[in-house]
Amino acid sequence: MKDKLFKYYFSFCGIVFIIIYADYYMSLLPTNWKEYFLNIE
Repeated sequence: MKDKLFKYYFSFCGIVFIIIYADYYMSLLPTNWKEYFLNIE
């Protein structure tokens, strides 16, 4: 029971961490993305 609970807790924390990290990473990107797309066109 404890192992199962720990597995769910760990996967939940992993998902939350990925969401926060992705959100932070995307907040750094916009200007770079605009320049990137402008360079392609």
